[in-house]
Amino acid sequence: MPSPSSSPPPILEQEAEQRLEAERMQEVLFLLKNLLDREQITIKAILSCLIDVGTVHLINDRVRIRPLRPLARPLAKVSKPALIFVAHRWVQKKCPQLITQWLQGRILRETKRPQAPQVTVEPIALYQHEIRRLRSRVHLTTGALVGVSSVLVLALLGIDVKSVSPVWQFSSSNRSFDAVIQNHKP
Repeated sequence: MPSPSSSPPPILEQEAEQRLEAERMQEVLFLLKNLLDREQITIKAILSCLIDVGTVHLINDRVRIRPLRPLARPLAKVSKPALIFVAHRWVQKKCPQLITQWLQGRILRETKRPQAPQVTVEPIALYQHEIRRLRSRVHLTTGALVGVSSVLVLALLGIDVKSVSPVWQFSSSNRSFDAVIQNHKP
């Protein structure tokens, strides 16, 4: 029979340490969520700065026609409030977990413990799927931006879209294809 003054077995002590560590990491997660809730204005200001810088780089990378770039920048600013709203929701949802995992990883790397309980980890495939989905939305938004910019430039220059292409004239009239070709020969 073990004496009351003897220490608990190492396995029970290790389980207790792991349980305490998991509880403390949950507390860190809760505190980070609370911090992000209280600092909404600061987070939105940070996101606004990041979106400003990101849209300039995105327009410079994606809009190949240089004269359209100055027109694309004001159009990108129109979508800024929606981007801030979506980014803020993402930060509120994902950042506390990511920061907690990062901090826990830093602590474990410094102590070099091989096995440690982790706070619920989402599979990397979910992030890759979300990245692909967001990239496709960026492509769609870029295409829409170029289209709207083109229409805006044509409208500012006073060019009638129907007068630009003979195909439009053919589709809007009852003449035959041969008559359209004969009228447009040089």
